[in-house]
Amino acid sequence: MKRPTYTSASFIKKVFRPGERSLPRNEFLERLDQTLRDADVVTPAESMLQEVLAHPAGPVRIGRSEAILELTYAPHQVFDLAYRFMRETHLPRSLDQIIPELRKRTSFSWNQVSRMLELERDPRFVQYEGDPRWYLVEWKLANDLLYTFAVERKFQQLALRSYGHVLEVYLGLNAKEYVFLPEMDDRFQVEGEVVYIQNQAEETTGDEHQAEAAATLAVEAEIADNPVEPVEAAAADAPVAVEAAHTVEATETDAPQEEATDEQNEAQMPEVTESTEVTEAAEETNETEETNETEESTNEGNNASTITIEAKEELGMNTTLTKPVLHEVDELLKQAVALLETRNDDMGQEVVNNFQQSNMQAIEELMQEKWKNEQLVQGIQQVLAAIGQ
Repeated sequence: MKRPTYTSASFIKKVFRPGERSLPRNEFLERLDQTLRDADVVTPAESMLQEVLAHPAGPVRIGRSEAILELTYAPHQVFDLAYRFMRETHLPRSLDQIIPELRKRTSFSWNQVSRMLELERDPRFVQYEGDPRWYLVEWKLANDLLYTFAVERKFQQLALRSYGHVLEVYLGLNAKEYVFLPEMDDRFQVEGEVVYIQNQAEETTGDEHQAEAAATLAVEAEIADNPVEPVEAAAADAPVAVEAAHTVEATETDAPQEEATDEQNEAQMPEVTESTEVTEAAEETNETEETNETEESTNEGNNASTITIEAKEELGMNTTLTKPVLHEVDELLKQAVALLETRNDDMGQEVVNNFQQSNMQAIEELMQEKWKNEQLVQGIQQVLAAIGQ
């Protein structure tokens, strides 16, 4: 089993906590032993300590007595500049990559920087076995997290440059706190920019339903950071909104037919019982329009009568249609919110499909669309609140 493993000197460094310069030997060995157990390393703590103490440029040395261990690190400008450079780029670096950058930021020559920059002594820098590059001690390893993520969702591959996106969007973590080392882990196989997941058949169980459930979990994780409560409320009102919208359409369609007979009006009344106010407003408006047409046909030359009729019609509309119109607007807005929520649900599956295809550009476009939908929902909810007042 091949996994990224710290060097002996790096394990020693990790024992010291920030601000600590020395430790009693017994406490040091207890901490080191626990650290090695957590990393599944079988080397005894005492043996590893003796190995590091024998190195002249090691990170620790014997203190004033054999019972005390202390760091050999001496603060210097070049160490701080190297640390800052690594944090800014968030990339592991070899000495050959660090030294040129330090030369740009200082007046020291190449030889001076090389002589002073003994990162083996600085507890802020660590290395992995078989890797000449340096890492920051606060960076966590993302291999286990990403492997579990891929296996649970039955992904066969991941885009190498997408691991930060997975950590932040799906797992809710800060990608700047993690590094991914697939080339040092036999659970992964790297080919160019694609990382293939190995040995899934041995470590996965379940059927197609579990795969679908895992995909659903991925969608929920993707939207967990920005929950929109108004959308959920609108979803509950969606059936009412659709039904009310159909009722309004039925009223508008039947209104012109009311001119035929009063019996037809009475027959149509049960179909619009849920929107009585809208129907009454429509009837009153139609009656006013009929009166207006009659007046205009018999008194074409009488402008004063026409003006009077138009004034009455406008007054009737203002007093009887205001409330039904607001009611209709309210229902249509709720229907719009329901449509936006449906789109967001469909979008979640699209994100999963694009992620499986390593199509990060499509995922970014979907995330932008989702953000716009959420902004629209918030705006509509504000309008609905104003209507309800």
